[in-house]
Amino acid sequence: MRLANGRAEGAVRLVDSWHLDEERRTGRTSTVGFATRVGGPIAQLWSMARRRFRNPANTSVMWWNDRLLALYEGGAPTAIDPDTLEAQGTTDLAGALDSPFSAHPSTAPDGTTYNFGVSLSRVATLRLYRLGERAECVRSFVLRGHPLVHDFVVTDHYAIFFVSPLRMNGPSVLVGWKTPLEALEWRPEEGTDVYVVPLDSSAPIACFSTDPFYQWHFANAYEEGRTIVVDFVRYDDFTTNDFLSALFERRAPEAPADGALVRRAIDLDTGAMTEATLFSRSCEFPRIDPADAGRPHRYVYLAAHSTRERAFGGFDELVRVDVETGRAEPYALGHADFVSEPVYANGYLLAYVYDDRARRTHLAILDADRPHRPPVARCGFDQPLPPTFHGFWRDAVVTR
Repeated sequence: MRLANGRAEGAVRLVDSWHLDEERRTGRTSTVGFATRVGGPIAQLWSMARRRFRNPANTSVMWWNDRLLALYEGGAPTAIDPDTLEAQGTTDLAGALDSPFSAHPSTAPDGTTYNFGVSLSRVATLRLYRLGERAECVRSFVLRGHPLVHDFVVTDHYAIFFVSPLRMNGPSVLVGWKTPLEALEWRPEEGTDVYVVPLDSSAPIACFSTDPFYQWHFANAYEEGRTIVVDFVRYDDFTTNDFLSALFERRAPEAPADGALVRRAIDLDTGAMTEATLFSRSCEFPRIDPADAGRPHRYVYLAAHSTRERAFGGFDELVRVDVETGRAEPYALGHADFVSEPVYANGYLLAYVYDDRARRTHLAILDADRPHRPPVARCGFDQPLPPTFHGFWRDAVVTR
């Protein structure tokens, strides 16, 4: 969606990846994906040996060096033409990437952007990248087991990773018995590893073990002396993935979504941690004002379920949580069957809202400082849009 000069322009286009084009031509699946296998064991083993992995570029987007990049954590970024939305192929960022590239870049208080990637081979190696005028790998270290690491967060001096006890059973994927999704195993006895990685590459990396939990997304983190404060959405285990699978397969999940916004304080000297709940209702996609990244913040904006009954479906509410007072205030969206992640943009919240009765999607523009108020504008598409994961806002000079 482009907003300029009092007008709203919108477009939607499926990312035409190379494997999608190939499979359209051949009429058969020829690449291994997160939830996709290739024929029988021999076909899957052959596909993986040739490193033919799907990259749908479907998780998030970022702007870097005047390029729009669509991100998927299992592969390289895909360049997208910002005017036509045409896929221009994957990029290794001028040779900097030596691993997949996460869908969750994070910005430090000084404005520097970082991202990471995890390579799963004989061992799991995490690489931390700094994205300035050029991209470069600044840290590299081995993780325990073969975990799924989805997000991270950056403060003044550290990058923080929560590595949950979720492990991939590699042999079952190699021989074609399971998809990567089906091969994920929850092993709570191994606990969660908390990595505190100094941005100064000469300083040692600290790793603390704590209770088992899972998290998809962080809201923010900041330093208070020798303590790091981290806000994120926490799950007791990985049943959240069963909920998401049911949602996208259009079937009723066996259990409701149960993520809660929590705050965890990490003592850098002892590794001791405390945790407090900031918002207990089912929620996800925490965002803050980007100006507060890596600094103390007051508000977290969330997509949430308005009731426990609604927690068996898509998020239907946007909420502002005041982390100082504990007050949670919803925004007045009207009828909403699905609400996307809220994106903060210059004092406004932007979110896609799907109305199943009208079978239409619109972009809701809300005054971020005035919960309970209806949108200041609604920008409608003439069709429903697929559910989204993440988005971002970019100020730009309009030249046309």
